[in-house]
Amino acid sequence: MKKMYETLDNWKRSSFITEVREGNVCLMGWVDKINKLSNNSWIIFIRDKTGIKKFIIKTVFKENISKLEKLTPESVIALKGKLIGLNLNLNNDGIKIFNLAHSPFPYSKKELNISSIKMLPKRQFVIRSQDMVYIMELRSSILNAIRQYMKKRGITEFSSQTIALATDPGVRSANLFTLPDYQKSPYILSSSAQLYKQAALIPLDKVYTISPALRAEQVEAKFTGRHLCDFWELDVEMAFTNYDDIMNFAERMLQYIITFVMKNNKKELNALNSKLKIPKIPFIKIPHYKAVKLAKKKGIETGKGEEISWGAEKVISEEFNQPFWVVDYPVTSRTWYYRRDLKNTQIVRTMDLLYPRGFGEGITGGEREYDYKTLLERIKEKGDNPKKYLWYLDMFKYGMPPSAGFGLGIERLIRFLGNRKYIWETNMFPRVPGIISP
Repeated sequence: MKKMYETLDNWKRSSFITEVREGNVCLMGWVDKINKLSNNSWIIFIRDKTGIKKFIIKTVFKENISKLEKLTPESVIALKGKLIGLNLNLNNDGIKIFNLAHSPFPYSKKELNISSIKMLPKRQFVIRSQDMVYIMELRSSILNAIRQYMKKRGITEFSSQTIALATDPGVRSANLFTLPDYQKSPYILSSSAQLYKQAALIPLDKVYTISPALRAEQVEAKFTGRHLCDFWELDVEMAFTNYDDIMNFAERMLQYIITFVMKNNKKELNALNSKLKIPKIPFIKIPHYKAVKLAKKKGIETGKGEEISWGAEKVISEEFNQPFWVVDYPVTSRTWYYRRDLKNTQIVRTMDLLYPRGFGEGITGGEREYDYKTLLERIKEKGDNPKKYLWYLDMFKYGMPPSAGFGLGIERLIRFLGNRKYIWETNMFPRVPGIISP
């Protein structure tokens, strides 16, 4: 039976496309463009994760010529031969076609735009954009920097749960995803690692997890450009740590991450037109009531005792050129696990970090309530059902420490550091409210 496609066999890639040097080479990648110059020469632009490079392919071998005649854009190939300048002289049997792409390709390069909401249902094509490569390399560096920062400080990573018996109720206007058909169980999908990271304090003392958060956002949330139904979150929690300690920790962590990507991702930052500066510590702290007044001056009202809206966050953060905190939220604006300030019981010891230039909230956190009776009262006060949290409440009967922590949205951090307009640009396969996509 005739082979329908070619295999790697003993061929090994000698280097990535943009890093290739003269001499005997074996290149592998995607055909970006191809044009015939003469009977035995072609101009081929080849693409891989490092970029696109032009080569002038020359060959006198009939089998090579036959394969080159067939090539179409987006075909996956390997070329073996001697490179001198841009001229690549192919060996006998110097080309393999691993996948001959259908022609024509259904979209133009201009249409493969990671910022286009209309192209989300065709994301399998859009990921070919070079901007997607830059974003994913930036994402990888951010996660690497987070883990380095934590390891240096002796903070243990643990794996949180995606299928949860109870989850964080403080998800603003979003609903929770349920699993009604799974073994007739009470399980739901985790909206954050909040409850599980507090549990992890008992054996581990100081912990973090990088895990998915799943929230059934309202369809209207897509218009904010900063909400996903399925995103990744860094969750940090530390025993015997207070409000000010955890803010100081988060500031230094953000400073470390920015320093890391500025050093290691110059290419990506330049390509994404992101001009970062290392923020100065400590960050400015603005009480909630002052932030509300600032937003009101900009024409956005916030009801008494309410959470600051997304629109208000945007106009407030446009006034700043580096990250800052909004602190001391009203007790009515936040969920029950935050600890009341004992000197002013109308506020809870909780905060948001807002990124500057209109990017808005990136971190939410604070001190946790750790007294069993008070926690039970707070749950009832919020109109929630304590029976949903029995396993969680049990821990507080038998010794839970004072703690503080925060959650940081990975995609929102990428959006800020990568200077992206829309949150769906920061994830290879984003889940945007109201849009069905791969």
